[in-house]
Amino acid sequence: MVTIVFLIIKLDSSLASCFNYIPYAHNNYYTHLPASSKFCVKLKKRKINYDISKNYSRRIYNSIDMLNEIYVFGDSQILGIDWDETNYFVHDLENIYNTKKISIFAAPNNGPFQSLSLAKITLEKLKNNPNLKKIIFSFNYGNDVFRLRKEWKLSNFVPLKSSELPKIMANPILFDLVLLKGVVTGKYFSINLPDNSKTFELFKKLNFSEIIERLNIWLSEIKNLKKNSTKTFEIILFPSFWKYDISKSKQNYIEEKFNKLVCKVKNKKVFNKIIIGKPKKYPIKFTEDKRHFSQGFLNYKNLQSKC
Repeated sequence: MVTIVFLIIKLDSSLASCFNYIPYAHNNYYTHLPASSKFCVKLKKRKINYDISKNYSRRIYNSIDMLNEIYVFGDSQILGIDWDETNYFVHDLENIYNTKKISIFAAPNNGPFQSLSLAKITLEKLKNNPNLKKIIFSFNYGNDVFRLRKEWKLSNFVPLKSSELPKIMANPILFDLVLLKGVVTGKYFSINLPDNSKTFELFKKLNFSEIIERLNIWLSEIKNLKKNSTKTFEIILFPSFWKYDISKSKQNYIEEKFNKLVCKVKNKKVFNKIIIGKPKKYPIKFTEDKRHFSQGFLNYKNLQSKC
């Protein structure tokens, strides 16, 4: 019954010009948005506009990659899925760095290693940008702690391959059908809100020795990338979005693991600056899917604590 209702809603709404979800695909190395495109995505009664460069970056305020000062790599949290230029508030990145000259190379389901793959290619392609000052990596702890695992593969979470994206862009209803197939088969997508207690149980089962080992590999690769660059490297870490409606003892357990990871990042001395996002107040303000913090809701502070 739920699936039938979902089908009716989606097929009806797809008659409009906006997508129901962000269109994106993977090439086995990273996920990306549709290059050289402009599109909108429905969000409740609003539409969120996207302007994507030929290099897969989300351009804000019509900025140009080769003129921008900051390149950012990460997943959909750093992308800002509830924001566009028509908002009355600025994008979190503009708030942090006090500039509009930002290219956001981010897409859903881009884990740490996938973002790094895109960064390597992008920085080589755009190496002649004389304005580039900072390279920013984001780490969305609630998802990326799972994506660090060696067994984690894009193909298990992203239904579209890069070669299929142009057809989707020409006919948005096809993307709805892809999503519906994912819902019906239980793969790629769900119409249910996240089950935070279940996620915590999966979190507890993680092999944290493996997670730290994989984190160290990721940090070492970024360090090698930094050796060949004169730019400043920074990281923004986001808290787990799924920890706020479970018990205090469980929240403390998650926070303890998060703090240990932050210390590992700090002690590796890869980044010139480590920035931590924390909620401004409670209750938490999420996006419609309850899987992302709303833009403008987090405070960002430089890491000051000792490890």
